[in-house]
Amino acid sequence: MNKASKSFIISALVQPELWRTINVFQPGTYFANLSFLKVENVPLTPASLQHWLVPFQMKLNDYYTEYGTSQLQRLVERFPNMKLNLIVATIITNDVALLQVLHTKFDLLSCPNKLLKMACIFGSFEAQVYLHELGHPGSDRYAMTFAATIGALDIVKFLHDNRTEGYTGHALDQAASNGHLEVVRWLHSKEYPSAGEAMALAVQHGHMELVQWLHIHRDEVCRISLFHLSANQAKALEMVEWLCVNRCDVDPDEILHDAVLGNRLAIIELLVDRFGVPWSSRHIKTAVRLGNLTILHRIQCKDPRIVDTLDQKSEKAYHEGGLAHGAMALRSCWI
Repeated sequence: MNKASKSFIISALVQPELWRTINVFQPGTYFANLSFLKVENVPLTPASLQHWLVPFQMKLNDYYTEYGTSQLQRLVERFPNMKLNLIVATIITNDVALLQVLHTKFDLLSCPNKLLKMACIFGSFEAQVYLHELGHPGSDRYAMTFAATIGALDIVKFLHDNRTEGYTGHALDQAASNGHLEVVRWLHSKEYPSAGEAMALAVQHGHMELVQWLHIHRDEVCRISLFHLSANQAKALEMVEWLCVNRCDVDPDEILHDAVLGNRLAIIELLVDRFGVPWSSRHIKTAVRLGNLTILHRIQCKDPRIVDTLDQKSEKAYHEGGLAHGAMALRSCWI
């Protein structure tokens, strides 16, 4: 065999198309399946699902572009866990046409997982309807809460009209927590119960329009902690001001104390200057214990007599907290 012939044979043997054809007829892993060797199983939590889906869906997109759905059975034969992976990814992407193909190949009714609840978690309305009409039993009383959490009003209504699993009582609260006013209105109109946290959660996340609607239409108590208020200064100030004006179940003194704990000077100034909330020894001692010199200076400038409330115990705590330098600076401010 001459040199030219050898060169031609070698160049032919290294062609990817040739090896793909050869691999199709070999036992073991088919070439088409190689990209799924290290794919993890479907995770258990919604947050982990989103993280899992992105790289997996990229692999699937390439796979479907190259092979369509003709080799899915081979893929599942090689990797049995891929059956559930394929079904879940298709539900999340709300691809009913592909779900129909998967049902033909694998029988979705044989899948014991809560597929309808999965559709609720990701707001896949068309997939939800298809699985329901197919007769899949995979839902539970948490489905309504998941749908309300993401504001999927179409799914909430569908569950109300068509499913019998019930609900947890947290759907309205979670809708309020995430600012989904239309969902809250609809659940309220259907007299769905609440766990009593709707107002507090709406306040916590800074949903002013929803807070105002709840104030008019419902009677949940507003349990507020500044530790849970929006970190956005403007939103937090707006919310505190509105609550102090409109809600009698909000204690401005408790809000002030939380503001001292959180070193939120703008809210402190709003409460003291606008609403006249008085300083107390409790607030002074908290600021001393935390070494919040800016707040202490603000207190001293507002009312120099207030420093008389610093007792020996507070001084001791100040030094034991490693704040001797702060104490010296504070004394120089007073002198």
